[in-house]
Amino acid sequence: MINFFWVLLALSPFLIFYLFYLFHYLFIQYLHIIYSAKYIEQLEYFLDVSYSMIYKDQIAPYFIEGYKVTDDDLETLQRNFVKLSLNLIGPTIEKSLVSFFGNHETLTTFIIINLQKRMDSDELIDYAKKIQSDDNENKSIDTK
Repeated sequence: MINFFWVLLALSPFLIFYLFYLFHYLFIQYLHIIYSAKYIEQLEYFLDVSYSMIYKDQIAPYFIEGYKVTDDDLETLQRNFVKLSLNLIGPTIEKSLVSFFGNHETLTTFIIINLQKRMDSDELIDYAKKIQSDDNENKSIDTK
């Protein structure tokens, strides 16, 4: 009968390699989790700065003066926001974020969704929409 010790001794290089691979994989996953939080923090900071710059120049005038934003204007606003955000981020961090998100389209989509979320939660925009809806109701009542 084969002694268990000799079988374990024969398989030990494979077991050692497997355990080394397993610990290496878990360590890489741990680092990925730690760095993902830092990537998101950096991205959020640059998106805050970009939104404050775009807000003053391109978003606020529409709602202060009561203009309705068309789909073309919204696409232009999104394009400008993405360009400004990526310019502020810089090429090195942009490459890191692209590798983190998988590709450039996913990063761009994340930035656009962030812009839409910020616009939806903006109090001035909500107030302007409420005023526009009240004006539309008053006009429909006047025409009856």
